Amino acid sequence: QSVVKQQLEKWQDSIQAGLGARVMALSGETALDLKILEGSNVILSTPQNWDMISRRWRHRKNIQAVDLFVINGVHLVASPIGPCIEVITSRMRYISKQIEKPLRIVALGAPIANARDISEWIGASSHSAFNFHPSARPVPLQVQLLGFDSPFHESRLESMIKPAYHTIVEKNVQTIMFVPSWKVARMATLDLLSFAAAEGKEKQFLKCAEEDLQEYLQSVSDKALAHAISCGIAYLHDGLSHEVQSMIQQLFRLGAIQILIATASLVWSVDVNADLAILLGTEKFQHHISSASDYSLADVQEMIGKANSLTDTKPCTALVMCQTSRKSQLLKFLQEPLPAESYLDHFLHDHMCAETIVKMIENKQDAVDYVTWTLYYRRLSQNPNYYNLQGVSHRHISDHLSELIENTVSDLENAKCIAVEDDMDLFALNLGMIATHYYLKYTTIELFSSSITAKTKLKGLLQILCNASEYENVAISAETEDFLRPLLRRVPIAVDERLYNLQSKKINVLLQAHCCRLSVSPEHKVEQNETVRKAIRLLHAMVDIVSSSGWLQPALEAMEFCQLLAQGLWTKDSWLMQLPHFTKDLASKCASEDITGVFDVLDLEDKEREELLGGSLDSNQMADVLQYAEAFPDIELNYEVSDVSAPCEEPVQIEVLLERKSTGNPHQVRSQVFPGQKSEVWWLCVGDTENNELLAIKRVNLLQKTKSLLEFSAPPRVGKQTLTLYFMCDSYLGADQEYTFDLECTAGGAVADMEE
Repeated sequence: QSVVKQQLEKWQDSIQAGLGARVMALSGETALDLKILEGSNVILSTPQNWDMISRRWRHRKNIQAVDLFVINGVHLVASPIGPCIEVITSRMRYISKQIEKPLRIVALGAPIANARDISEWIGASSHSAFNFHPSARPVPLQVQLLGFDSPFHESRLESMIKPAYHTIVEKNVQTIMFVPSWKVARMATLDLLSFAAAEGKEKQFLKCAEEDLQEYLQSVSDKALAHAISCGIAYLHDGLSHEVQSMIQQLFRLGAIQILIATASLVWSVDVNADLAILLGTEKFQHHISSASDYSLADVQEMIGKANSLTDTKPCTALVMCQTSRKSQLLKFLQEPLPAESYLDHFLHDHMCAETIVKMIENKQDAVDYVTWTLYYRRLSQNPNYYNLQGVSHRHISDHLSELIENTVSDLENAKCIAVEDDMDLFALNLGMIATHYYLKYTTIELFSSSITAKTKLKGLLQILCNASEYENVAISAETEDFLRPLLRRVPIAVDERLYNLQSKKINVLLQAHCCRLSVSPEHKVEQNETVRKAIRLLHAMVDIVSSSGWLQPALEAMEFCQLLAQGLWTKDSWLMQLPHFTKDLASKCASEDITGVFDVLDLEDKEREELLGGSLDSNQMADVLQYAEAFPDIELNYEVSDVSAPCEEPVQIEVLLERKSTGNPHQVRSQVFPGQKSEVWWLCVGDTENNELLAIKRVNLLQKTKSLLEFSAPPRVGKQTLTLYFMCDSYLGADQEYTFDLECTAGGAVADMEE
């Protein structure tokens, strides 16, 4: 997503400003992305977002209207996101063939050994495929490998810093250095400053007047970082705010500072180039397995590629420091391009489920035909040992594909995502539809369906959520227990050690710490942000799964959990904590004056508001509070029930009219702590609280005014039934509405038939 954001800024300045073509990026939220598709000429997207929006291409004319499809980084087909790249590229070719509309596909990437297979896969002729040697660059590059003998990861890194310092001083050029973690980044910065100070040249890396930096340094709260920048060295890690990261990169691009140290995780989001790139190690130590894991080859290539001066044609240098035993292996990989192999067979379940839902695959033969459009099919005969084939004859490949499809279909059927009839035809089931709609793994949906019950409360939802397959890449280490220990004493819901492994326990604590607004280290802050963003999607899926079972209480609990995550609050916290600059003390003060909600603050007279808040907030902060309160969703709801009485289990309709009175943007939820952009989601529900029955639910996209019709079956019990109409939000606390109404259920319909 960071790469998309960078490219969006560049293309809006060039293509949009120069050609008048509107350039926008997909957000990952379907409702918003459909509007972006409709109003844009050039669209930027991650592979996952395009996969999500293009699955229903038959019903979306804007997908069919695409004339040019550009894949930036086709060599990443052999990376974790490779299956998604493979699927969307194959889909675009299939669409072009089906609608008989020409589509130009341009694939850009690093040199690969099997470029011919890639070009045939995307439909490019031999005259249109170009595969250059790694040495073919606009700016010449010298790659130097330096080996270190120390067997221990930490001591090896420490021994690398001195040679790196001498190289930087000798070349005296703009330098970017990549390190494994933020701790190593700070250590390397301090060591470089110490070496410079020992030579009496502490400011040798500063290339501007110190006075010119003062304005920039005001936004830096980290004193160690501020001091380093004043000496010409800066470090970047995921824990720094987007503003500070942008400021540091701007200083580096302007040449004000000479050295930029970045963590390896930022290699794809750092938008700078340098004359000298230094890799301080090529692996990251994984404490939970007590060994180091190598950077992916794509990451190493990207790091080396940062040695690419945009202002000079003189040769640049990439200095790769690694363990001596890995030197020859790494040299071979850098000099000779590797083939790009497909991983699609390991991730086929979710893609096949999605294609079955949209009826692109209706039987097992369709599934086999679907695979033949992919790079995976083309590589089977080229590298049979890699894919566990016994031979490359038509029979061998046919048997292999049949076995792959049979196993995949069986797993999806067992998870109740699809149904199989006559051992051939495939049909979509509700769980599969939910997995496809929310872009979730089928194993996650299977877990939710089997674990949530009618009596599940917030604690149970949290426990189930933490075991979702979407979180399987959350890192654990020897330091994880030390990180969790102080937080476990502060989170409101106790974590039962018997019910959690270390990974799910970490996810639980990260989510609770977010809701309690507890601070975590920079490295864990990035994981926490990603965990929270995924949790919203997972909770939306939970609402749909619970609704299918007709349970009211778990559905409401999941909706309220969304609100807590969106605003970073807990159930016991005051709703006023959503307001900017509000503290617990100020919220308590307001509560003593019977001011408990956002609307209460807005309804106060200016003089009363000044008396209540003036001692705690200045005029600018007061303006922020008012701006937030005026944008807070103020929705007028009117409803009409079709009948005051109805036969049991006969249909009843409720017409609901919704109108937004506030000025807020529904596609931009305002939150002090939520990481990233979020759109409002609303639900209309009809429930019987006494019997925990959810009779009807409908998701509503509310911009300004909308009319919605809810239809449900009257309860099967004769007599007066008190029902509740809920209007629930997933983003704000205090914006929900509830209305009770009575429905007289009479004997008739199904009940009368049973009595007869």
